[in-house]
Amino acid sequence: MSLRITPASGGTIRLETTGLSEATLVLEASVDLNTWNETQRLTGQGNGTPVKVNLQADPNVQTKFWRVRVR
Repeated sequence: MSLRITPASGGTIRLETTGLSEATLVLEASVDLNTWNETQRLTGQGNGTPVKVNLQADPNVQTKFWRVRVR
């Protein structure tokens, strides 16, 4: 599995991840690194094909952390 994060337009962040074909990838977010909330489930495409997600900045939150887990 690989993970690539790049800035995108409009203050968004683009996350690209690859995973095994049919593997469930869970995108989670936290504001304190202690409590994580699932925000999205993705399915790995295999063959090095990335799954792309645009993460929006939240103007009400000063710091936000993201992680991807394989289920």
